[in-house]
Amino acid sequence: MQALKDTYDSSKEVSFDAANYFISSEHEIVCGHVGLNHIKIREDVIEALRVGGVRKQRMINDIIDEIKEGFKDD
Repeated sequence: MQALKDTYDSSKEVSFDAANYFISSEHEIVCGHVGLNHIKIREDVIEALRVGGVRKQRMINDIIDEIKEGFKDD
């Protein structure tokens, strides 16, 4: 969750590192452990990064909300 939030951090270094985490698929291991679709998350993050700005933040928050909802269903 924190890596997703970091993609829109005000620090360019933090946001770049977070974006790279998803683009390079480093998140795949974590997703595998908690049963999340790493491919969908990667694609959604890349799409959010493409649009940028406030819309990026909204899209990332939507991803976070989807993940939280998925855990509620379990």
